[in-house]
Amino acid sequence: MHKSTELLSLVAAAFYIVTAILAVPAARSVQAARGTPHWHRTVWIVAVVLFVCCAASRLFGVEEGLRQLLRGELRDERLYAERREYQAMVASGIIIAGSIASMIGAAKVISSGVLRSSGLSRIALMAGLACAAMVILIVVRVVSLHALDVLLYRGPRLNWIVDIGATAMTGALAWLYAARTGHQRRR
Repeated sequence: MHKSTELLSLVAAAFYIVTAILAVPAARSVQAARGTPHWHRTVWIVAVVLFVCCAASRLFGVEEGLRQLLRGELRDERLYAERREYQAMVASGIIIAGSIASMIGAAKVISSGVLRSSGLSRIALMAGLACAAMVILIVVRVVSLHALDVLLYRGPRLNWIVDIGATAMTGALAWLYAARTGHQRRR
């Protein structure tokens, strides 16, 4: 690994850890805030686990190792030349599953009335969506379909934009959530 890549991995891992640390008080504050739905705590616990796993993945090369393992399996099975067909099927499956999950999630969000509120539920919802974007990005990077790689790693580097944006958004929302629940407790 090049020194610049190592440095970027360390910075990314530190960013993930800071985000996970910010999500801990948000998760803890759910119990203290009166009338807060239980799913808020789930969102923050998922955020903690997700970003700790992202940091570990960066530090130990888990994502790249998984990508290499998948390539190795395709080579061993003499399927590497046809990998684009398999990658296209997996990418299509991801897109279909993501679309279905998005529609179901959107229907639940709309019917719950969360969008009409401006409080803690909206903050937790946005954090959950940022975490979902991060998971989808990770899955897409592991699948590594050439057409998607062009979008992720060339030009505007959507990989970095989504990664940094989802991480920063989750961290900022965790801080905001903890600050708002702390303010409610002082009342």
